[in-house]
Amino acid sequence: SQERLKELEALQRNLAGAELRTTPQNELLDTRPGNDPKSQRALEIKRLQAQIADNIKSYNERPRKHFFSPRTSPYAFAIYEEAWRAKVEQVGNANYPDELKGRIYGKLRLTAYVRADGTLEDVEVDRSSGSAVLDRAALRILRMSTPFPPFPSEMRQKADILAITRTWVFSRDTISTEY
Repeated sequence: SQERLKELEALQRNLAGAELRTTPQNELLDTRPGNDPKSQRALEIKRLQAQIADNIKSYNERPRKHFFSPRTSPYAFAIYEEAWRAKVEQVGNANYPDELKGRIYGKLRLTAYVRADGTLEDVEVDRSSGSAVLDRAALRILRMSTPFPPFPSEMRQKADILAITRTWVFSRDTISTEY
């Protein structure tokens, strides 16, 4: 059986082109260059490092978002948000939907995502008013208000997108927003 084992080892060496050796436990190991555990570990580490570098690169390429808060946001953001609020309310009051006047009242909470160039990135209805007509009216008014002014340079240095969350209040025939 020992001779048969040696013949099989020789045959395997010839077929695979690899140098085989036996361990004390009589296991066969592949000793081709790059197939030892240390080389495999080094290759795995390099693969993981490349994956981490790709993740970091894609993270850094994402737009920087700033979620506006009146208590914690810098002054430039507060000035921009106030101008945004004034424009939205002006457009909303000038274009108050006839189907709502004197009939439907309510509140809803929206988050508007404004890009640095003043365009609208996205809108989320955080809390519905319970009336589809009211929710659609708020979205329509917000879209009619665009574009907004581009961000000042101080804001552009800190954010690519500004998220503004406000509660929209529809009452009688006026609209207002609040925190």
